[in-house]
Amino acid sequence: MYSMIIVDDEYFTIEGMKLIIDWSFYNIEIVGTAVSGREGIALAKRLKPDIILSDIRMFGMDGISMLDTIRQEGIESKFIIMSGYKQFEYAQRAIEVGIEGYLLKPVNKEYLISIVQKITSSLGIEQKKEPEYEENIPESRFHEIISYIDGHYCDNITLQKISEMFYINSGYLSRMFKAETGESYVNYVTNKKMERAKSLLMNKDLSITEIANILSYKDINYFSSLFKKQVGMSPQKYHKLNAQAAR
Repeated sequence: MYSMIIVDDEYFTIEGMKLIIDWSFYNIEIVGTAVSGREGIALAKRLKPDIILSDIRMFGMDGISMLDTIRQEGIESKFIIMSGYKQFEYAQRAIEVGIEGYLLKPVNKEYLISIVQKITSSLGIEQKKEPEYEENIPESRFHEIISYIDGHYCDNITLQKISEMFYINSGYLSRMFKAETGESYVNYVTNKKMERAKSLLMNKDLSITEIANILSYKDINYFSSLFKKQVGMSPQKYHKLNAQAAR
């Protein structure tokens, strides 16, 4: 049985998605629901579901930013995105970050079923091909991994991808990372990005959007909220103050 969570800020949409098809018939169990992107992140971290069915536009944090954060945590859930908007920009953003399906509301039942069958089929193949990953890696190997991260943190690479590259169990790597650095992989990468952001914001010729793109943040609002939380002011204000100081 494959696990799935539903994330949508509309209660009736969640209830409707529970009933639209017989999930158990397709070997899927709905193990949880969330009404915001941040709740979705917490739920995904706790349950590590095989599939996440999510709305793209939600209050506070949209589905794409939620997806980015979940993947940075090393959780490789398959994503199906729903949207009530036909604008190309939403579909383009969803495709850029890599999803298994993009559905317009009201959801077409047959199309949803075809996506679900494709996902469960791929999950079955992945489980059969799952390689043996090593544990108890030497400290020198870990330093090699840190060096790689320090050189590629702007590429939005997930902990799961790193574990696959170095053939290390992702759970073990996550625990070792916390033990060696004193922080989670996501916090480590975010701190690196914010330090780089401060440096880039010293350049008055770069716009906030350009800086967010350099750091692989597709959502400028999400980037701004992270920066303000870390630095204590918005990137716009930081940029303005440093541009004035440079005159």
